[in-house]
Amino acid sequence: MTRVRVGRAWCRTLGGRRSVGEPPTLALMTRARCGLCARAQELIETERGDARVVVRDVDDDAELQQRYGVRVPGVLVDGVEVAELELARGAVRASLRRARMARALGPDPPAA
Repeated sequence: MTRVRVGRAWCRTLGGRRSVGEPPTLALMTRARCGLCARAQELIETERGDARVVVRDVDDDAELQQRYGVRVPGVLVDGVEVAELELARGAVRASLRRARMARALGPDPPAA
């Protein structure tokens, strides 16, 4: 996992950009009986557009449980954390728009 600069904030990334032709992947880190997670999932469904959505229960994976602890919901777009705990209306759409623009620029250069 590496850190990348997104706007003014540093974000952790789990992977690089995807190919230009496929839609972005939006991952929701959640857990059972989490009211904020349920609200985040509803908001994601209304703003996702053509993005592929993956919902992961952090309690099903020891690594995710350690990484997120009580910081759920967590939202990642193409592996970049874009939100945690509170998800603002419009945040998903803006993050997906940035991911699509990054794809249009092409793949990341090879690591040196």
